[in-house]
Amino acid sequence: RTCTNPEPKNGGRVCVGQERTEIYCHQLPPCSALPVDGGWSQWGYWSECSDKCGLGMQRRQRFCTNPTPKKGGAQCVGCDEDIKTCNGLDCPETRKMSPWTQWLTLDSSDRNSVLQRRFQLECIARGKYSHLQTGNLQQEDRLCTYDGRCTEFAHINPSDSSGWSEWSDWSSCDEMCGGGQQFRRRTCTQQKCYGDSSQQKLCNEHPCRGVWACWSEWSSCSVSCGSGVQQRTRHCGSSQNPFIDANDCIGSHSDQQPCYVEHCS
Repeated sequence: RTCTNPEPKNGGRVCVGQERTEIYCHQLPPCSALPVDGGWSQWGYWSECSDKCGLGMQRRQRFCTNPTPKKGGAQCVGCDEDIKTCNGLDCPETRKMSPWTQWLTLDSSDRNSVLQRRFQLECIARGKYSHLQTGNLQQEDRLCTYDGRCTEFAHINPSDSSGWSEWSDWSSCDEMCGGGQQFRRRTCTQQKCYGDSSQQKLCNEHPCRGVWACWSEWSSCSVSCGSGVQQRTRHCGSSQNPFIDANDCIGSHSDQQPCYVEHCS
C-alpha cells in the first residue's frame, strides 16, 4: 500500500504502519514433478548353457528400474538381454557295428568251389546334429563247395594294414558350428603300405545360431508436427558365421513407437 490517501502535506505526519505484508496461500495447484529418466539395473546371472555338448547359448537380463522412468522421462538406452555362446565341445560319439552283409561271390571260376566274402561296417554318431558316419570295415572270406559245405579261412580288418604307425590324435575342429573337419595322420614305417595315410571326419555339425545385436537409437519422428512414428532396427549376426541373415534369429529386426510433435499451426 502507499501513503497517498492523502499524501502528507504542510508538515503533516506520514502514515503509520507497514507498507507491505505477506501471508501464506494454499489454494494453488501443486507444481508438476520433473521427469525422471530411466536407468539400468545390474546384469543378472548367466543362465545355464542351452546344450550339454555342441554349441549352446547363455542369456542374462537387466531391467530399466534403477530408476524406473517417470513423468515422461526417457527409457533406458541399450539391450535388456545379453547372449553368448557356451560349450563348443564335441558331443561324445557312439560306435556300433552293423550286421554282416550277405555273402557275396567273388570267384566262381573253380568248378569245385567258390570264394565268398561278407562285410561289417562300424557306424559312428556324434551328437544330435551329426550325420551318421562310418569307421572301420571288417570282412570275412570263406570257400564253399557246390555240395553246400563252407570253410571260413580269413577274417580281415582292412584298416589295420601292417607297416603303419599308430594314428595321431584328431586335430581340433576347424569350425565352431555349421560343419567342420578334423584330421589325423599316420606314417608308413616300411617300404610299402596299403591304405590311406590320413583320415578326416565331420565335426561341429550343429547349425550356427543367429544372435540379435542391440537395438539402434530411435529415429526422429516421421512428422514435423502432430502425430507420427519413430523406428529402430537391430542386426542378426554371429561371430561364427558372418553370412547369417535376419531369418536365423527369432523375432523382428525392426520396431516402432508413436511420437508426437507440437500442434501444427
